[in-house]
Amino acid sequence: MSATSGQYLKYNGTSWAPTTGNFGTVSTINVGSGLSVTNASTTPTISLSTVPLANGGTGTSTGSITGTSALNYTAGGSNQNVSITPSGTGVIVLGGKVGVGGVSSPTARLHVSNANTYGASNSPLSNDVPTFMLMNNSNSNSAAHSIMSVRTSGNGSGNPYMSIDLYGIRGYSVGINNSTDFFEINSKWNFISGTSNGIIAMAFNGQNRVRITDESGNIRTDWPTGWGGSMAIWDLSVAGIYYNGMTQRSDRRLKNTITTLDKKVLEKFYQLRPVSYEWKAEIRPNRTVEYGFIAQEVELLFPEMVLTASDEIQTKSLSYQSFTAIEILAVQAHESDLDVIKSQNALQIKQIEELKALLMANSTK
Repeated sequence: MSATSGQYLKYNGTSWAPTTGNFGTVSTINVGSGLSVTNASTTPTISLSTVPLANGGTGTSTGSITGTSALNYTAGGSNQNVSITPSGTGVIVLGGKVGVGGVSSPTARLHVSNANTYGASNSPLSNDVPTFMLMNNSNSNSAAHSIMSVRTSGNGSGNPYMSIDLYGIRGYSVGINNSTDFFEINSKWNFISGTSNGIIAMAFNGQNRVRITDESGNIRTDWPTGWGGSMAIWDLSVAGIYYNGMTQRSDRRLKNTITTLDKKVLEKFYQLRPVSYEWKAEIRPNRTVEYGFIAQEVELLFPEMVLTASDEIQTKSLSYQSFTAIEILAVQAHESDLDVIKSQNALQIKQIEELKALLMANSTK
């Protein structure tokens, strides 16, 4: 027995027979305990209370779904959202991108955004501002690490880096420059390679383990023979230097307008006032007596030896190594004067001896 299009099989009490028409009015159809179909008037409604999931999980009309198997959902059409809204902020999955914190149109693979502020009671572990946290809760094993990995495929790929920026103002990035193999702090948010962009670079090996350039990318790496190297920079401003030895470049090929010092420079040199002093506590807390000069006084005699900084008080500094050549010139001049005095003394002694001989000869006559 079979029914044709528009018919259905109906039992007439003794047998099944093809019949045309409708089912009549449907009040309620219950399927298991989770799905019900109701037709109170002419339009049926479908309500979902509890639907069994694989491996014993359940879902409810209040929005909670539990289960131990995978939950697969394929949105129909194109560019459809999947929205998970636990308490109003929600998570959006759109085109393979996930938005968290009310982001309705995520632009990155993971986009976290809100306008909340960091309160006095907040901490890195508990706050409402956009936060990404990795934490290993074990404190009983030294191998209980917490790892964030940023990786590319190898030497033929791009640069693995993280970007930090003030939107529309200034940005920096940190990562590995694949072309140089340096770990680098870059002055561009998008890690643009270039000597002036790599502010600080660290190498795996070699003399230039740490490189710090000036604003134009300048750096000096001409290590003397036998030096192991470590840090190569351009200029350095510090409060103090503790060292075993200091060597200054003095190659003739690096200099021009070379002139022998005139002894007239000694006239100014002898006017300098050597002093003893102590640094103020805010400059050097462990104060001891030191010896030297006052930059403002030296500037009156040797302005080329004094540098003026661009800070608020225009701090003056002094090129002490410049005194070395003048000091040597002073010693040389002193030795020259001593030689003259010695010659004069020898001549005077000779003359005295001659006079003594003459007097002795006259006294015997």
